[in-house]
Amino acid sequence: MSHIFDGYEKELLEFTASIARNTASLASLDGDAKAERVALIDSDVAEAEALVRRMDLEARSMQNPAAKDPMSAKLREYKTELARLKRDAATAAKAASSARSDRAQLLAGAELDDMHAPTSHSQRER
Repeated sequence: MSHIFDGYEKELLEFTASIARNTASLASLDGDAKAERVALIDSDVAEAEALVRRMDLEARSMQNPAAKDPMSAKLREYKTELARLKRDAATAAKAASSARSDRAQLLAGAELDDMHAPTSHSQRER
């Protein structure tokens, strides 16, 4: 195989591992840390997609079918894996933002009194 393709493959594996690791850790984060992690995942996904495109170009440029066919097969696997990781990351990010909006909706209209307990305006007036 091509040394260039192998280098791209190594980088891609590092990015996919990072995406999987960061996606798994989203559930344990909240607030700004979660937003930063989602941005990092998005950045890693973009880099991985760029690598896949470069790998595709490298595989297509090969003249020898004996070298081209295994590269194409690996590339299909990597595209499938990246699509799955993107789907998992999107689901995790959506769940994270959904939990945040659920909390905001739950506390809508509530204000914090001096004891930092949520109270509604009408309750304080009584």
